[in-house]
Amino acid sequence: MTTKTLYLICYDIQKDKARNKIAQLLSENGKRINYSVFECFITETKLQKIKNEIETLCNEKTDYIKIYPICQTCYSKSLIIGNEAYSIQNHSIFI
Repeated sequence: MTTKTLYLICYDIQKDKARNKIAQLLSENGKRINYSVFECFITETKLQKIKNEIETLCNEKTDYIKIYPICQTCYSKSLIIGNEAYSIQNHSIFI
């Protein structure tokens, strides 16, 4: 069994072309929860592929990407205020 982890991936990308490519990459691998924030429930191998692709697209002098691993305990303590249309409850999180 391949273990998956939930990652919160946030970015601030200056150039439209790079930003759009990164958004598309993350959309293919997770759910957009805000304009520049995605939740991705992926394996470590998939995370490495995403990181490698992002590194080829971003400018280290002007762009910023942060990836947070989210454990099941922390996710269960998260709060939602407002519309709960999006939910990751259909996924199992293994640590």
